[in-house]
Amino acid sequence: MNSEQLKRIEELKHNEYLLGNCISYLWEIWNNESCDDILNNFKRLGFNDEDLLYWEISTELEQIKRESEED
Repeated sequence: MNSEQLKRIEELKHNEYLLGNCISYLWEIWNNESCDDILNNFKRLGFNDEDLLYWEISTELEQIKRESEED
């Protein structure tokens, strides 16, 4: 790999890190909303089903729903 490719890889890693921080922040903001509202908010921001799986958002929402049904 040349230096430009390595630089691009580092840039992508950094962008993924920043996106991860943004997702964590959104979870904090939306913490008291329903799972459906949270899912709709992520979709309004442009997350597709693959994104929701990659970032484990859909998995987390399913877990929250299961836990709330058990209570």
